[in-house]
Amino acid sequence: MYPELLRATSAERYAVKYEEAYQYNSHLTTEGTQDTRQLSVDADASDSLTEAIGDGFLVGIDGELSVMQGEMIEDNPVVGVYYLTPHVGLRGDIPEPTLYDVEQLRSVTVKNRQTIYCDETADNQ
Repeated sequence: MYPELLRATSAERYAVKYEEAYQYNSHLTTEGTQDTRQLSVDADASDSLTEAIGDGFLVGIDGELSVMQGEMIEDNPVVGVYYLTPHVGLRGDIPEPTLYDVEQLRSVTVKNRQTIYCDETADNQ
């Protein structure tokens, strides 16, 4: 559920949970087969990259998606960048598989932007 009171910690918690569900469902939809035996996503927010911007926050999420196909276990990096405000939430991908070298989220190029939250008052802002 989108945070009613948006603070850095609530934005980070929301983005982590959303990213885990997003990556899990995305993998099942695009690459999951009857041989998929186990699938898990472990994501985390880098609090050093959470940036206050306007009335919201930029949040960087990275982690790992582990999948067992047959007898083979494969670990894949996952990365998402979020812009969360009280009225609108956006998620995007970056070309790099990690946020390791990123110093500011404002400096990254975001692709595949998706609206993940929009309340009824957003049109009146």
